[in-house]
Amino acid sequence: MSRAATSPTALLLRAVARNATGRLKWDDVEVFLQTGRVVQVTGLPLLSRWLDRAEGEPSNLKTDVMSVAGEGVELIEIWDEAACVLAQALAQTADGKAVGVYEQDVEPPDGGFPMDVPLGPAIRDAYQSARPADLIAQSFERRMDEPLTVRAPDRAERGMLSAGTMRTLKVCNAEGTLTAVVRSVVPEGPVVLERTWLDVDLLFEFGLLAIGKAAAARRRFLRKQQQTKIRQLRARADELERMRPLDALGVKPDSTLELDHDKLGSIFRRVAGAYHPDNYVDQGNQVKRAAAHVFAVLNQHRDDLVQDDALLKDEIDRLRSLGRGEAFVPRVKRDRARVMFRAVQGMENMRRWDEARAKLEKIVEIDPNTLIYQVVLIHIRHILKETDFRTAIHQLEDLALDGLPARCEAAYRAGRILRQAGKNRAARQRFEQVLELNANHIGAKREVRLLERRAQK
Repeated sequence: MSRAATSPTALLLRAVARNATGRLKWDDVEVFLQTGRVVQVTGLPLLSRWLDRAEGEPSNLKTDVMSVAGEGVELIEIWDEAACVLAQALAQTADGKAVGVYEQDVEPPDGGFPMDVPLGPAIRDAYQSARPADLIAQSFERRMDEPLTVRAPDRAERGMLSAGTMRTLKVCNAEGTLTAVVRSVVPEGPVVLERTWLDVDLLFEFGLLAIGKAAAARRRFLRKQQQTKIRQLRARADELERMRPLDALGVKPDSTLELDHDKLGSIFRRVAGAYHPDNYVDQGNQVKRAAAHVFAVLNQHRDDLVQDDALLKDEIDRLRSLGRGEAFVPRVKRDRARVMFRAVQGMENMRRWDEARAKLEKIVEIDPNTLIYQVVLIHIRHILKETDFRTAIHQLEDLALDGLPARCEAAYRAGRILRQAGKNRAARQRFEQVLELNANHIGAKREVRLLERRAQK
């Protein structure tokens, strides 16, 4: 197992780079992170500069910060001191004796405060202060001619390394062995040579350099990792190509969804940014091309929505329907159902009830979400004596009517059913209910006049 796999420093920085939440433990020290930021440290007195702690007294970063801040110390000064002491403790683990263990998704037991300072520079400075260059050179003395393997750092790791350390990494990649590296920097003087050894030590600790058998194993691991990444990206591209545009962009069903071109662009940048080829420049051309393909698929979905307003409206309607728990009916089918319903209204006027019922059943299959069609179908089935008036009324009341037109139509049809059953008083109540919702409803006005004439007779 490589040193980077158990190094507390490497494990911590890897968790920070991934914005991870979890716990790092080595010896008696526990470091808790939330979304890549240290929020709690136990077993390591980080603020002993201000706090007098009895020997063996447990330390807790959260309570220590509250105590020191209560004495009037600026918070930024507290965090600088805490980061410095934590970095020095990590540097003491560079001899390889301390074994770090990182556990994902472990929350601090009593909460914590985010340490609001970058750890990378503090750790780098602590390492290079704690490990003399001659001691580092001596530890590599027998392995100077063994081949080196360099792993390209990701963006987060590059932010933690100085420009000088990044140059040393490039020299190691170009020269291939530590002997060649030393030979290339000796002409620049002892100061540069010392700095190079300090950089090499840090790069080994971070897992960016490997040597000898470890280097060969590292090369095999990196090749396998690269092939896995390529397969994952290609599978993701294939999956996205089969998805609906808004599903591919990660938009969730929502009954109140509103989208315009600006908001769509913001969603695209947030989702597709992770696949931008610039994020994969250090992972090989094949990985970069696979990521570019995923990015292109997402970009095509975005372009389709921007260039076709009808498609965007359909997609919004689909997610709204799903958010309400309804089946989605495309616009073309909704339009077809509306045309068919106009024909049904003509059949009603001509009292062609059997034809009207058959066509309405097809309409409800095409568009089950428009409840007016179901309201009219219930009425016509009653006219055809397929149901009695009580059953028809119950069926109308059981419909979840949320729009004004549907409520008006249901009350109007219920009134007609009740009038036909001789329940004139109840029928008139339903017609008056329709007129309260829509004072210009012609059918309800006609029915009220008819009932008034009947009452006068």
